[in-house]
Amino acid sequence: TPNLEPFTSGIPLSWEAFDAMPSVGVIELTYRCSQEDVRLRGRRKLAASVGGWNACPDDLPGISSAMLWWSVLDDVSQDAVRVLAFLARHFKDLEAAFAFCDVNKDGKLNHKEFVQNVTSLGFLKKERKTADRSARSSEMPGAGGALK
Repeated sequence: TPNLEPFTSGIPLSWEAFDAMPSVGVIELTYRCSQEDVRLRGRRKLAASVGGWNACPDDLPGISSAMLWWSVLDDVSQDAVRVLAFLARHFKDLEAAFAFCDVNKDGKLNHKEFVQNVTSLGFLKKERKTADRSARSSEMPGAGGALK
């Protein structure tokens, strides 16, 4: 039986020290932050150091223009929806997808690992074939346009 802790006072202050954090377990969080309170430089630093996103701009205007903001599911980019739909077709849940992509089993997933392993399942190939088929069908006489 899982040991559920509601964290009614927030995340324990002792977790500020990495060694004080539990070494195993699952934590589920909801993060709420207004756009005005986001620390973009901090997010950029984490994206590079933890996520392997080293091509992110360093300057604040560049970071800000690279951000894609959304607040409701209808605003999520179609690219993100395509990735999630692809993962849902291939895995029972996101944990299984993560485990598949985390080849070295270090519990971390960087951009390179994710792209290589999802591509190995045919994600980009299937997307390209679908796009090519749609483009060809829209060029055929009497054919309707491709759905977006």
